[in-house]
Amino acid sequence: MEPNNKWILRSGRCVEDVMYEAGMKFKYTSNIHSFCYVNTDRNITSLFTDEEREELEETNTKCVPPFTKGGTFHNFYNKFAACGNGDALRDMLFSEQEELQSSRSTDEEFWHCQLYHSFLVDMLLLSSKTNKISEDLSEAWLLANPYRALQILFGDKEHIFFLSGEKGGVAVADRKNMQMALPAMTQMVKKCVGKKGDGYVRAFDGVVRDLAATEAGLKWEGFKGTKLMVETVKKLPRVLRDIFSSNHSRGGSQETLLRSMAVPGLAIYGPMVSLLLLDAPNGYIVRCRGSDWRELSLSISPAVIKANGMIFTMFLTMRMHVLRNEELIARAGGEDEEENDPALELLAAFGGRKKRRPTGLALPKTHPTPRKKRMSANGTVK
Repeated sequence: MEPNNKWILRSGRCVEDVMYEAGMKFKYTSNIHSFCYVNTDRNITSLFTDEEREELEETNTKCVPPFTKGGTFHNFYNKFAACGNGDALRDMLFSEQEELQSSRSTDEEFWHCQLYHSFLVDMLLLSSKTNKISEDLSEAWLLANPYRALQILFGDKEHIFFLSGEKGGVAVADRKNMQMALPAMTQMVKKCVGKKGDGYVRAFDGVVRDLAATEAGLKWEGFKGTKLMVETVKKLPRVLRDIFSSNHSRGGSQETLLRSMAVPGLAIYGPMVSLLLLDAPNGYIVRCRGSDWRELSLSISPAVIKANGMIFTMFLTMRMHVLRNEELIARAGGEDEEENDPALELLAAFGGRKKRRPTGLALPKTHPTPRKKRMSANGTVK
């Protein structure tokens, strides 16, 4: 790391140096080993004062608004905000809505209206079973009704999908297998699979890529639930960091792209939902900020519709950040006029012209996942 590129706080302390010194003392793997500041990890936040934490969490924040004031979705949302019971909501849902006409569905905000309409329909269908979401059901149900809006979140995009269920992360697998080589001096290491997650936003356009990630749990066990702390505080930020690093590489590793992107993630545990955003605000540090937890309710009232609207805007924010990242990457990779000409690009590749060198600083490598120790037949650990 170049000293001039490190993040120096107003207090005079260097964030990279503080995290490095503390990480050397940690007995177990932590996000601190990858220079990742997680605002929900007390092992990391306790290293800084209140003023330093405020600076760490408020510097160069990225938050794409889910809709515009006075726009199509704004007006559509307000139509349903005053529905006081299921009958009123049903009448409004199944009345003719201009925003749902197919002839205007190509507009981005009109698609958001269709998503919200589907979200409210699912609420209405389950409103007679208000305790349904707290029952001991499978994790897969958490990514179905009433979270079905996630399944169709990118339904208007040709190559982007939300995949629910346990899937291995593509970006994590790429990072783990970066050092693989054919056997020569040493035995070849077995190919690793990506870390499993409960949902990924994934692009299929010739090369499979992860764009966002989700973790889910059967039920809400409080802020100190073991599953929540392991997955949301420790696991999910590492997965998002690998996706961020992959996006940065696709955009030519430019520093302007590094400071502009934010990779989203969702944590869903029973009725509780939180949105995570991982970015690189300054220096060599990546930062993962989790929003306040919001509770999804299946009863129908103006207060509940407003509260559930907050959760729906989390879904929209996730979508907006994914699409914005893809736009930033495409823009970063197309700066040269020559690269926009397919014939000249083919000619340059045939001539063996070297690719444009990355500009700006590069993030430190993610701390490798420790290999599991196995006990051999004779009792020795290998």
